[in-house]
Amino acid sequence: MFGSLATVKTNLFHQNFGQSTTHFIDLLDSEVLEPLIERPNLLKEIVLQLPNQIKSIVLDEVQRAPELLKVLQSLMARNQHQFILTGSSVRKLKRGAANLLGGRAFVRKEFLMTYVST
Repeated sequence: MFGSLATVKTNLFHQNFGQSTTHFIDLLDSEVLEPLIERPNLLKEIVLQLPNQIKSIVLDEVQRAPELLKVLQSLMARNQHQFILTGSSVRKLKRGAANLLGGRAFVRKEFLMTYVST
């Protein structure tokens, strides 16, 4: 799910996916991001060490680490988890010649609601 900053993408997943079955990786957090940029295969280590009840993995703001998509491709081949990618810049991924997971991922368009209070 890609959309502008501050459009509640992250909150949407935190509210609708159970904490006990979903692992969130927040790439806005530099303590999370920097080790993954230095060692992209660390993502594979993290995923393979998750408890069995974890079924979904959310990579939040994935455009900050496009090199993780190569590792993600190999993890998707195992077909053990559902991966959900969020971000605020598809252009950054395309510009960086990132692996766009052709044939392994699908795009689902969601239109976020806007609430106006009177």
